[in-house]
Amino acid sequence: MTPNTPRQLSPYERNQLVRNGIDPATIDQYGDRPVEYITGRVEFAGHEFEVTPDVLIPRIETEELVAFVTTETTHFPQPLRLVDIGTGSGALGLSVAAWLDRQSWTFELDLVDVSSAALTVAKRNATQLGLPVEQLHWHQSDLLTAVSPDRTYHVVMANLPYIPTSRVAQLDSSVKDFEPILALDGGPTGSEVIQRLLSQLPPYLAQQHVVWLEIDHTHELPHLIGDLQGWQGQIVSDSMGRSRFARLTYQLPA
Repeated sequence: MTPNTPRQLSPYERNQLVRNGIDPATIDQYGDRPVEYITGRVEFAGHEFEVTPDVLIPRIETEELVAFVTTETTHFPQPLRLVDIGTGSGALGLSVAAWLDRQSWTFELDLVDVSSAALTVAKRNATQLGLPVEQLHWHQSDLLTAVSPDRTYHVVMANLPYIPTSRVAQLDSSVKDFEPILALDGGPTGSEVIQRLLSQLPPYLAQQHVVWLEIDHTHELPHLIGDLQGWQGQIVSDSMGRSRFARLTYQLPA
């Protein structure tokens, strides 16, 4: 929004404000601040999540990742062990957990983030969703560096920073000026954080496992895997036909 230019609200933004008791006529005092940060709330995968500037605002595309992961869980034994790495608000992992809870599945979910502030938000969201606290385990960790390798997982899900550094400056001001850069900037190619995770993951994988990632639309499988050995998988498009997700497995040594 340029100076002295009234901010134009989309129907979604207007409804978001009204539902949370904020007069849309007052929007200009907030500049380009996203309405989700103004209201502190966002709807995602049929649930309402708290969001603060300490966490990314979950996107509607990531709801598709929830669907892919929940469908995948039906192929694994119980008790099911899952991990959400880079959990942020918890939108991805907690939405999957809520689905499993409704199905009366026996599961344990680890939620990992480098930011203690993000984990605080995610914990409040878990409470708001009424999830069984004894089945949730919280880890403040740079990826898996502070997570015990005694933890092994059937399902790994991660929505890590994946935007190439050179494109961060080109993002809308409502994103780059308000959302945490730590959760956006994926390094020179956008795949550096993902490759670091993949290099750490093998000791944490159960014999039967799957890894689901959200990725940049420019990424192809070789970009993600690099020179790491043992990984295989496929790129999966979103409902708009854009490369958005990766489904990977690791060939564990015999």
